[in-house]
Amino acid sequence: MSVSNCAPASKAGESAASGPAHRTQTPRFEWMQSGERLGLTFFVKHLTPQDILACEFKPREFCLRLLVPPLPLPSCPGAPTPEVKAEDKTPYVFQIENLFEDILPEESKYTLSQTKIEVSLKKARSGFHWPSLEAPRDGQALPPQPIHVGMKNGAERLKEEEGRMQPADMPPSQPAYPSSKKKVDWNQIEKDIDDELKNDENDGEAALQKLFQQIYANADEDTRRAMIKSYQTSGGTVLSTNWDEVRGKNYEQSVTAPEGQEVRRWTQS
Repeated sequence: MSVSNCAPASKAGESAASGPAHRTQTPRFEWMQSGERLGLTFFVKHLTPQDILACEFKPREFCLRLLVPPLPLPSCPGAPTPEVKAEDKTPYVFQIENLFEDILPEESKYTLSQTKIEVSLKKARSGFHWPSLEAPRDGQALPPQPIHVGMKNGAERLKEEEGRMQPADMPPSQPAYPSSKKKVDWNQIEKDIDDELKNDENDGEAALQKLFQQIYANADEDTRRAMIKSYQTSGGTVLSTNWDEVRGKNYEQSVTAPEGQEVRRWTQS
């Protein structure tokens, strides 16, 4: 593989004070391949079809000849762009005289854009990976490796990733954070706390109130009257369900206060 890039000679009469109006650009080259083709990309700005002097395809050879236009130097805003003349362009030749394997010249091609020229070489034997573009001079090269057709391409891998993603309408699950022994499921911990709070509500005073409500709801009329009278007249200290006992008893007179306290009526000051 040979590459030549010859800068144009200085024009006679060009003063050092004025300096050149352009700067030379050097093409940048990259290549890649698939099982069917080789892709060669030459990054060159402002190329025109007239700048492509030759693009030759042969079974074991490739040659590209260009005239590389220079890049304009930075100028003041509004200043006119200097005209590029033929003598300002730099000849560029890229040539491979012995490709690693044969190509099909009739199915090889190139395309041109504002920033690059792309060359596509069709492999004569598809399905194999070339270790290099050019065959070694000593002939001791690694053989081309077959490209496995069964390997998944990027689109298939992306589809699998999308399948593992949660639908948009599904609420995201809480992460399980690792600890020193095992992962902590915060969803389960939150559920256990809620269950414990519900169980706490069934203990203590709340449980007693619920029991009284159940007794009152299932009682007959006499039992309800006994519960109301005993509870109200005793100041909340007695709750009886025996109407025969409560009917003639005056709990207001029999209310006793705890030690160190005394009972006062609402009518007392």
